[in-house]
Amino acid sequence: MTGYGTRLCDDVRRRRFLAALVFWVGFSASSAFSSDWATYRHDIQRSGVTRESLSFPLAKAWTYTCPQRPRPAWAAQPALLNRVDFDYAPQVVVSGGMVFFGSSADDTLRALDLSTGRERWRHIAGGPIRFAPQVHAGKVYFAADDGRVYCLRAEDGKRIWSFQAAPWDDRMVGNHRVISRWPCRTGVLVQDDTVYATAGLWPSDGIYIYALDAESGQVKWVNDGGGYVGRAFSDTVGGAHQGEFIFTYLCPQGPLLASGNVLVVPQGHVNPARFDAKTGQLLRSERLGEAGRENVNRAVERYVEAGNPSPTPEELARIQRSVMERGRGYPGSGGTWCAIANNKMYVLAMHRSRTVFLNSWDVESVSTTR
Repeated sequence: MTGYGTRLCDDVRRRRFLAALVFWVGFSASSAFSSDWATYRHDIQRSGVTRESLSFPLAKAWTYTCPQRPRPAWAAQPALLNRVDFDYAPQVVVSGGMVFFGSSADDTLRALDLSTGRERWRHIAGGPIRFAPQVHAGKVYFAADDGRVYCLRAEDGKRIWSFQAAPWDDRMVGNHRVISRWPCRTGVLVQDDTVYATAGLWPSDGIYIYALDAESGQVKWVNDGGGYVGRAFSDTVGGAHQGEFIFTYLCPQGPLLASGNVLVVPQGHVNPARFDAKTGQLLRSERLGEAGRENVNRAVERYVEAGNPSPTPEELARIQRSVMERGRGYPGSGGTWCAIANNKMYVLAMHRSRTVFLNSWDVESVSTTR
């Protein structure tokens, strides 16, 4: 199994790296885009959808080769796929005739000319940049593993402000890189005049959720309440925690997303947490403890237990749609690949290294945690 897992992860990494190169080729061939792709997956709902269209056949306009290969935060493992594989390749954004992307290897944010691919400017942070920046109102915002949030002028890369999101500048070694004890592992999200970011990865050290003023970098609010999210009852038959209550603490990992006044914080291994974007107060599903009964994996088990044969791909797709329509998810299997559409949040997850399924929740079905 170990050999299979290693080959699986290596293959996924190669394919994602190749996909990034193909995206560059396809995107650069269409320099006449009339709309920007100013943040990860186009918008803060992470829809990955644009009204623009490509003209085929595509032709390569230019190629840019990064000085170093990506250095992901986590070593590739089958159990981590779709959970914390957010930086296997750099994610680019495009705005104002420029291409922006960060590096997890040399800690540098680069800006290239969209028409020629030539480097316009670069800015070096104090740690790996693992998430795409966001361009907003002529400024570029990003966060890094040094525990800081940055705001630069998009035109020339001049720093406007930076904010230390970590409580203090304490460093450690993480996967052969020197990083803050409170790295920013969700990137940034800019909505209107507010920049959202997180600092911290281990609840025992403290987790910080911030809303910053986009112009000045001043703190609007901070949630530093210890990271407690909630608890759920495990009813997985034969599972390691069968019959136990599982206490969940915030572990921010993955690009932030938002819908209306709800800020969503992915957590990699477990389902995303939700916060009131205006106040920073933690929100949660009213039926968090029962959500586990509605996941695709369990639905397939019930289908087979009822005497049916193993589901065909068509039947499996029907089961997935049924679970999605009920707006329920499995709190024990999350992922960093999240998107919001039609007031539902979708999370691509892997369970026990072998089953990939799609969770969904009603974004607005939340109540204040007491």
